Amino acid sequence: ATQDLSELEEWLTDSAILTGRKIEITLALQKDLQAGYEKLSPARKEVIRQYYFEGRSFAEIAETLGKSIGAIHQLHFHALHELQKFIKKRWEKLKFHCSFQLP
Repeated sequence: ATQDLSELEEWLTDSAILTGRKIEITLALQKDLQAGYEKLSPARKEVIRQYYFEGRSFAEIAETLGKSIGAIHQLHFHALHELQKFIKKRWEKLKFHCSFQLP
């Protein structure tokens, strides 16, 4: 599963391959990631928001939320796991339904 995601990431970031299909797939994955984010618990969503969009450290987030750093690590880990499931699910559908070939 992780190798499939790595393959996808490599294919999407290869600047030599810029096609309408690549753009379509990228947009679909972004949409699924957003959908996955919206389904996270409020605490997991807040950790993701503060860490990735505000650039805060786990210690800063822990202080803001009144939780231990260990609890923030756990929330972050589980949020990323849930988001990865959304992307993996979409990737499996794309591999099955699309006619693109990875280089």
